[in-house]
Formats: sequence, C-alpha cells, structure tokens
Amino acid sequence: MSEQIKHYQYCVNAKNIQLFSCVGLYDSEKIIDNEFLINVQVCSENPYDGQQFMDYSLIVDEVKMAFNQGEMVLETIAQIIIKNLKIKLSQAQFIEVEISKCNPAILHNKVGQLGVKLNQQF
Repeated sequence: MSEQIKHYQYCVNAKNIQLFSCVGLYDSEKIIDNEFLINVQVCSENPYDGQQFMDYSLIVDEVKMAFNQGEMVLETIAQIIIKNLKIKLSQAQFIEVEISKCNPAILHNKVGQLGVKLNQQF
C-alpha cells in the first residue's frame, strides 16, 4: 500500500480592515468619507516563495494603496487589490477580496452594509 502525499493549503486572512475614504459614484460620496470594511484571503500551498512570505502587513498596505488611487467603483478597487497582491505574492494560488460600505445612504432605507466580493484562482 503506497502512502498518499497530502497537499495542504495555507491561507492568510486580513479581516475587517477599516478605512475611511471618499469612494462612490454619487456626488455626496465623493465629498464625505465613507466607512469601509475590507476582508482579504490569500491562499497557497507554499507560504514562502524563497523571497517573500505571505505577510499580513503587506496585504493591509496593498488595500490602503488601492483605496488611494482615485477609483470610484468598489469592483475596480477589489480588482486592483487582487492584481497587486498577485504581483507581490507570486506564490498565491487564490485571492479573495470583500469590500463592504458601512451604513450607506440609501433613500428611505436602513442598510447596514453594501458591498462586493471578488475572487480569483491562479
């Protein structure tokens, strides 16, 4: 009986990264800071590529940088985060980004969060 090799997936999670930013399509959103919560998961079979570990602080830094690029659409910001993390963390095989806008101003409605979730497998 041959022994089967087990493959493990290593995931780094950065959850509830809180940022305030003027992101949105409507004029008021471009003037007034909105609160955002961002969750990022980066997975790989190998957390170290010989040069770079899958580092929490790198993930947080990339999220902050993506929000400072002047984009107005959450989907685009999530795509930027995924693209930049894949460049910095070449060993990443799966990246998921979830961005939620807290307490969005929706006329005559009370909504806790609205947002997007994007993921990409490499």
